[in-house]
Amino acid sequence: MSPSLPKVYTIAPDRPFLATLAAGLLEMATGDPLRLPRVTVLLPTRRAVRSLREAFLRATPDGREAGTPLLLPRMWPIGDLDSEELSLAEGVVDGGELAVAPVIPELRRRLLLTRLVLEWGERRGKDRILPGQAAALATSLAHLLDNVATEGASFEKIDDLVPENLAEHWQIVLHFLKILPQHWPRILAEEGALDPAERRNRLLERQATIWRSSRPRDPVIAAGLLGGLPALTELLSVIATLDQGAVILPGLDRACADDEWLAIGQDEAHPQYLMAGLLGALGLTPAEVRDWPPTELEPRSAAKVRPQTSRCSRLLYARRKKLASPARRKRVRVRGEFDFSARRCGRPRPPMPGAACSRSRQIRSMASAATTARARRARL
Repeated sequence: MSPSLPKVYTIAPDRPFLATLAAGLLEMATGDPLRLPRVTVLLPTRRAVRSLREAFLRATPDGREAGTPLLLPRMWPIGDLDSEELSLAEGVVDGGELAVAPVIPELRRRLLLTRLVLEWGERRGKDRILPGQAAALATSLAHLLDNVATEGASFEKIDDLVPENLAEHWQIVLHFLKILPQHWPRILAEEGALDPAERRNRLLERQATIWRSSRPRDPVIAAGLLGGLPALTELLSVIATLDQGAVILPGLDRACADDEWLAIGQDEAHPQYLMAGLLGALGLTPAEVRDWPPTELEPRSAAKVRPQTSRCSRLLYARRKKLASPARRKRVRVRGEFDFSARRCGRPRPPMPGAACSRSRQIRSMASAATTARARRARL
């Protein structure tokens, strides 16, 4: 990898992600026991943080036994940042501290949105909204606020959502949604708080600004983060260009042809869609992504590391490519075997061949046994 290129790595799908990540970090700190605690590792969730700690406990650095006391790196869950974890973003820019307002408590937000819905119903003057209905609508509005902030969107073009030639109830829905841009910013200003998704975006943007203007002297590793959020993509772009930064992706398919990779970047249901968007933002191709850990950091274990093109990896990529192909998705969507939604992790397994016939034989056998039992009772 050229020094001028963003430092992006991947771990093959046939290798344990967190165990391989921990092994690479230990190799990075070989010879300096105080280097590892200076490393900052960004992970998606708190569960990933706990699992990485356990992976370090199972690791055997420098030939020592597993479970040997070890100073761990600083690990931060990007998806669950809270006020106690603001040390991740400590720093000053342009001589002034970048302050971020606290998050509004979820119960407080629901109550304020419920009151906003009730006031809208009273102004409308007909079909009064009951408190229970207002609470349900407030929940939906809270989800809408989070989705808008997550996507980096705004309510500026809300009037374009509903054409005038649609039915009247669409206009009612549009007027109802307008209470958010008209009243919610004022309420947040009075509360001195931010929505959870908006505050997360500001924390990520603030950290990107700090690291862009004052580059950290110690390593910063972003592992398992795929982008998808504009603020997160910006932060990963900054980390990939740091002198001691690295972005580590899980199971990137580097064997794709150029036309296949372009198709992946346009298919939101593909499992590699977010990685394609991140690499596009970084100006990289899959062929420019290297395996983790880098070979220069693992001279003693390079012979033990299996290449990404191992037989197991090729089988996994081929299976994933077959399931994610447009023709396959269309066929299984009609048959109802899979749900290829990008937000759903668990998918029902397809029925085994001949399962319908086996089920029919089982039903016939049960019916025959019931008939025989009734005949025996009649003879008695």
